[in-house]
Amino acid sequence: MAKTKPVLPLLEAGPVPLAQIRTNAKKQLVDIVDSKRGKKALILDPAISGSLTQLDAGLSELFTEHGIVKLLYLERTRLDDSSYNSVEPRLADVKPVIYIARATLDNAQLIAWQVKAACSSSSSSSHGGSRSGAAAAAAAAQHEFSVFWVPRRSIAVEKVLEDEGVYGSITQGEFGLDLVPLEDDVLSLELDRAFRECTLEGDPSSLFYAASALLKLQQMYGLIPRLQGKGPAAKAVMDMAVRMRREAPLPAAAAAACRIHRVVLLDREVDPITPMVTQITFEGLIDEVTGIKHGSAPYTPSRREAGAAESARGRPGSTLLNSSDPFYREFRDLPYYITSQSSALDRLSDLAVPVAEVVKEQEFHDRLKAEADLLEGFDTEESVAYIQGQMWRGADPVQVLRLLCLLSCTAGGLPKKHGDSLRSEFLAAYGHQHLLTLNNLERAGLLKPHQSGARAQFSTLRKALRLVMPEQDPQLSASPSDVSHIYKGYAPLSVRLVEAALGGGWGPVSEVLSLLPGGQFDVLQVLEPSGQVADKAFKPSSSSAADAAVAAAAGEPEIVLLVMLGGITFSEISALRFLSSRPENNVRFLVLTTKIINGRTLLESFIDPPAKSTRKA
Repeated sequence: MAKTKPVLPLLEAGPVPLAQIRTNAKKQLVDIVDSKRGKKALILDPAISGSLTQLDAGLSELFTEHGIVKLLYLERTRLDDSSYNSVEPRLADVKPVIYIARATLDNAQLIAWQVKAACSSSSSSSHGGSRSGAAAAAAAAQHEFSVFWVPRRSIAVEKVLEDEGVYGSITQGEFGLDLVPLEDDVLSLELDRAFRECTLEGDPSSLFYAASALLKLQQMYGLIPRLQGKGPAAKAVMDMAVRMRREAPLPAAAAAACRIHRVVLLDREVDPITPMVTQITFEGLIDEVTGIKHGSAPYTPSRREAGAAESARGRPGSTLLNSSDPFYREFRDLPYYITSQSSALDRLSDLAVPVAEVVKEQEFHDRLKAEADLLEGFDTEESVAYIQGQMWRGADPVQVLRLLCLLSCTAGGLPKKHGDSLRSEFLAAYGHQHLLTLNNLERAGLLKPHQSGARAQFSTLRKALRLVMPEQDPQLSASPSDVSHIYKGYAPLSVRLVEAALGGGWGPVSEVLSLLPGGQFDVLQVLEPSGQVADKAFKPSSSSAADAAVAAAAGEPEIVLLVMLGGITFSEISALRFLSSRPENNVRFLVLTTKIINGRTLLESFIDPPAKSTRKA
């Protein structure tokens, strides 16, 4: 793939046009930068810097045009440090300092520390070493501080600034960067730790942001007539979204409009299995092998170019991946065993080379077989032996954890006979610092001890929802008709739940759903003649149910918003696109997720302290 100027997707070809979301966010960003005149410094929270690149491919040029002469990232470094002041322009010579950061306690404490430390030397001489509000006032004389919290300010961060004595020295505002469009059909809240926060820490912040985003989408595209969902987090988001809508009623025009016909909310806790399975679509494999962050993957020159890379291209950087490239759009959702047969992949050699190298390894295919055995319920002893072998040879610890979690989720917990020994061997192989990791995973429900009778639960789910299809099935040919081809025989549980919701609803599968965490709901939002919105339980025979479906009449596809709480994988998105492509479905999906994840990124969020990725590039 030739290196060209990065291009973002137009966001006009999806189920609903998303360009306005990006336009509004970019305007907010420019307004924030322009809130201070002249030359200014911008300090970004690294956690949101990637999201900002989705607003404008030429972000650096945009900042320069609007007077940013110093662009820094929030870290524990004093503003008078030589690294910030050794070259022109010096930070010390720039008066306005603008922070854009997520509204977390850690960020608030770090910003307060920088403000107080900005003039610690002068304050020490004039105030006897005091670093209180007087020091902050002195700092303000050198710099003019403002912070814009993403996506909104909170009482907690304001309390930190007040306790640190800098509240009066910092102008505060908000940057409502909640919805980040990644593709024509994908929106992300970019909340990396949402699943951990919900399952381990009991922090519902991500659910509040998801509910706010759902309300925002209804304000833009109209009332969504039908709300379906499964799982504890899904129910919490639905309740919050309905309450928000009642407290801030939709404008009459928005209430009457209906661009999105249905929303299905799913909790990652309902399907922790799918992220643990290795993705084999072209895009999914890129994410597994090199990682895709904020729509970009590390750029790897082909062997032909490797010798000239330094002179012709400089150091390897990153490649922007999205539907603006027609070749990538064509292959992204196809399994590797289909894409590998196409000579057109030469156009994508920068991406295909590292993927092809992994796919050729016997270790890769051994792992796929081990995963398939676990999903199909084959001999547990053989699966345990494979996992033990991986530990003994020092395989990637996160990959071993994925197998352990997959074993736990499909076998009703770690087998009683091997549970203790598997834990002990993992700690012996990778260090006892992972004792906390194992404890975190157990508390989150990903790595459970053996539970009597629980093994039969996944077996029931597998049969009732057709989660595993025989590999020799004609459906797995070059012209598949079932989503199971996305994982070469495994149909993601999450996608099967979406199919059930769109089919006969939850009723026909209610007995099976009882095996999964949390309850399910099916609610109609009905616009009354008075202009008020009423919430009613869905009944297949009710006239209101027919009214809710009328928007998708006349042959127009039904627009379904899937809200995936806790993260979604690229391969699950590919499966949804496959469902949309089937003429019998007459549906188009828009995805809203807290974050695009894979098994590695999901499990790394449970490692304390956060470990550096051990992914093989």
